[in-house]
Amino acid sequence: MTTSRARKLAGSMAKANGQSFEAQLELLAAAYARHGLLELCKRYEPYKRVSGGAGSVFKAVYTSKSGCDFEIWLSDGRAGHLEAKSREAERISKDALDEVQQAQLQRRVDWGQLALVLVRLQGIWYMIHYSRWNEGDRQSHNHKQLEEIGYKLKVVDNIPDLLTPLFGTDI
Repeated sequence: MTTSRARKLAGSMAKANGQSFEAQLELLAAAYARHGLLELCKRYEPYKRVSGGAGSVFKAVYTSKSGCDFEIWLSDGRAGHLEAKSREAERISKDALDEVQQAQLQRRVDWGQLALVLVRLQGIWYMIHYSRWNEGDRQSHNHKQLEEIGYKLKVVDNIPDLLTPLFGTDI
């Protein structure tokens, strides 16, 4: 396989992994909302329609970077943003959060709101408060480091428990 073809395949696999991850989160969010525990609302990419319409292909272009993936509201009144990242590698780079996401999460920290990074690394889930994301001199986090700066989530029937770190501790 050529290098170009291998890169395209890797990119396609990463995109599918990310879409699967976000779809799983949306199902989880619906279950939590039904029980009145929290609302997790997907924030979509900002775009502008450039052509198409009835009976034709809808074409659009991005107008800007979107910021965090989700808005989160808890039943106790706390609210903020959550950025979700999924990697099949052994590490996640600190710069996996782009400058728009970092600025948005930092505002949530400054305003005393929830500023969360949800990471699925090789199938293991972690929740990190953004105020701790950039700790240390390293450029990335591995499993041990994610657990040190955040919470390793319990998973039951392939469903991560977001509630324990949110309601069981002061996050």
